[in-house]
Amino acid sequence: MNHIFQGALWGLIEALVTERNLAVLDCKLEGLMECTAIASLLKLRPLKGIGAVYFGTPTLSVEQILGKPSGSTLCVQEDPTDFESKTLEHSRKWVYDELCLELSFLPHDDNAFDLRLRSLEVSHPSTSVFGCYFIGLEEGALVSELQGTPIQDLELKSDIRTLAPGDPEFDMCEYFSDAHQLSFWVERGIVTNVTAWPTWKPNRWITEKSTIYLGTTL
Repeated sequence: MNHIFQGALWGLIEALVTERNLAVLDCKLEGLMECTAIASLLKLRPLKGIGAVYFGTPTLSVEQILGKPSGSTLCVQEDPTDFESKTLEHSRKWVYDELCLELSFLPHDDNAFDLRLRSLEVSHPSTSVFGCYFIGLEEGALVSELQGTPIQDLELKSDIRTLAPGDPEFDMCEYFSDAHQLSFWVERGIVTNVTAWPTWKPNRWITEKSTIYLGTTL
């Protein structure tokens, strides 16, 4: 149980014991229900998606589930895997501020009007994976907590700390699970966010809902 949900639950219990004002009880109950709803939306399912949103889902369907994003950015960059034609890769990022969630979409089969969910990054403390709440954990606790889950291949992939030992500006590292396509980012000893992807095959992402064919752009 994460600390936000736990706090809301104890707040409701305290109100039930001490309060006679129905308005206060309603407020506490509403807060608990909101925490429960957010936790449901942020249940991370490796290789599949988060909450009711699956990798490979079109933007319109995502909007129907999560509502309009807080912000949207079109990204155009040179594809680093295309050394000859220097194809430009078009993608779009949606941000949901309340959920601390960022979604990245790529064109399906080079169709710029058919964007599908390719990856996600989340930093909300109510995010869970296999029942484990990891945002805000200390680095050592992350490894020990995930040992009780199907994620058994977690490895230290990138350790920025080695570039300038003792410098807090470089106190960052990344843990990665290849089998589950999860990247856990740690800053100053604390887990701050996780990035998730679906299964990758040459020129396509294999997702729960569909296969995202990327044509010649990747």
